[in-house]
Amino acid sequence: GFPLWAWKFWAPMLAFESILFIMSLSKSIQLIMEDRRPKIVYVLFRDTIVYFGGILAAIIANMAGWKYGGTVCSYFLSV
Repeated sequence: GFPLWAWKFWAPMLAFESILFIMSLSKSIQLIMEDRRPKIVYVLFRDTIVYFGGILAAIIANMAGWKYGGTVCSYFLSV
């Protein structure tokens, strides 16, 4: 089988994506507050949130699959 710590492989990716999200969010808020808000800023702001939500769900699903997947799969397959 796989090592019990294999789910931790996804933690650096989650940290990296979170840093990118925070940087993008802070820049978008800065441009909106300075009243220099071209329409593209709103599009990028919206797309960043949607992208991060999808990536967050995928990474959490992978982490849960690696952490609990073997136990759950073996339970259902042994029946």
